[in-house]
Amino acid sequence: MVLRERMAPRRSDHFDGKRFFNPAIDTDKTLRDFFRMLFGRRSAPASSWPRQVDMPSFPPPPASVSDDDIAVTYIGHATVLLQFPGTNILTDPMFSERSGPLDWLGPRRVRKPGVALENLPPIHVVLLSHNHYDHMDLASLRRLRARWNPPIVTGLGNGAYLARKGVRGSIELDWWQACEPRAGLRITYVPAQHWSGRTPFDRRRTLWGGHVITSGAGQVYFAGDTGYPGHLGEVRHRLGPPDIALLPIGS
Repeated sequence: MVLRERMAPRRSDHFDGKRFFNPAIDTDKTLRDFFRMLFGRRSAPASSWPRQVDMPSFPPPPASVSDDDIAVTYIGHATVLLQFPGTNILTDPMFSERSGPLDWLGPRRVRKPGVALENLPPIHVVLLSHNHYDHMDLASLRRLRARWNPPIVTGLGNGAYLARKGVRGSIELDWWQACEPRAGLRITYVPAQHWSGRTPFDRRRTLWGGHVITSGAGQVYFAGDTGYPGHLGEVRHRLGPPDIALLPIGS
């Protein structure tokens, strides 16, 4: 199929011509909200926010799975390895030490990735839910591109941004649009209650969402970051109940 790095969004129930929005609820946060969250975290008991947690060593995942199987390997945060027959998928790859605009700025990870990038099996597709630093990590995406060059399935505007940063080969989708990056594999980009932005000046300029992966082996729902409005029921109504749901907790 043809990979699309940019699609011109049209006005819709979640795009006003300049910015995307949540149809059900306003999720914009003020600078005051940000500092309340930041200092609230710092004032929490030390035991609630450990600086480092040692991870045991596990064997690397298999290179592939047998017919009609789906394997799920949790790597950390929103990064999950999904293995379908003949296809390995990685969600929101985050392997860096910090999530932020600079190597030395941003929250530092508490646990190492459950599987190092070097120990992953070949990655055929990357799912990218939205552009926040803890989900769109440019360093990890560049490493994956150099190693396997998988297509990145993401929301409107994200592929164009990645291309400007030297990470090409994205498929941009609006909510409810689908693509087939591999034979027998269909990926639908679905709504989420969230927002986007990497600076104070680009809030909601690119689209956020989740992914439903449909194959002969079964169906998996990767929600990205989301609250709990009516879209979860709509995803099930439109696409059927998933066999596996990867849901966030928090925010």
